[in-house]
Amino acid sequence: MKGSAILKILLVILVAVFVVNQLFSSLYEPVKTESAVYYTSNDGFNITGIIIRNENLVEYSGSGVMHFVVSDGNRVSKDGVIANIYSNEEASILVTQTKQIEKQIADIEEILGYNDIEAANLDLINAKVNERINDLIFSTSTGNYGNVTQSSQELLTTLMRRQAAMGESTDFSAQLEGLKSQLNVTLPTPETRILAKQSGYFVSSTDGYENIFNGGKLETITPELLESAKPEHFEKSVVGKIVSDYEWYIAANVSLNDSLKFKEGDSLKVLTSVKSSPELSVTVKKINV
Repeated sequence: MKGSAILKILLVILVAVFVVNQLFSSLYEPVKTESAVYYTSNDGFNITGIIIRNENLVEYSGSGVMHFVVSDGNRVSKDGVIANIYSNEEASILVTQTKQIEKQIADIEEILGYNDIEAANLDLINAKVNERINDLIFSTSTGNYGNVTQSSQELLTTLMRRQAAMGESTDFSAQLEGLKSQLNVTLPTPETRILAKQSGYFVSSTDGYENIFNGGKLETITPELLESAKPEHFEKSVVGKIVSDYEWYIAANVSLNDSLKFKEGDSLKVLTSVKSSPELSVTVKKINV
């Protein structure tokens, strides 16, 4: 009986301890919790700068009609043909029309070569149709009528691809034969050619700063130059330029206090408003005063 009484006392004590512990835990919180918010902080400052790259002017001072072989932004090799010079405008137009016909023939032959309709991605093709429609509208609304013909043809080709992908029975044979018959012409021979003096990417426009800012003159770029530089006026003999380097630079005025935070060789991040390149990894190349 004595052992049973002791056991009962122990059970009562355990229950009491458990109850006290639960009450203590519910009423007393030794550690307070808070909801954390994740965020990213950047230590930096705003700049407005200019992009500097090595650009070499392309010049031609002769006579004749210039017919570019390389499109804007396309790469050209050293001694590669940038443009052909023809004796008259009719020759240049004939070459352009012939190239467009060859492109149409290649597109139709590619369409006729489809042998797996189920593998066609209709969503992608429909997106291409919308893109071509937007290109045509943009060319028309901005007065860029030189691109209207190309945009119209690209839209037509894309629509034909959609027809083929959807399994619609469309016979392109007659159209294909008609296009091929138009190629029975003798193309004119150019009187001369404009060749690239170095490899790079061709651009048919200039801004007048090509000789003022370039990668070979970084030590001359000062705050005063950035503020006072004015574009040069080029003669008509300048027909474009070649961007000959992959290494580009950003030059910007910063305050003296901000400049003291960096030294040449430091690696930094530049945040931009350009959607295709929102963040750029850069290296401090020069600090000029």
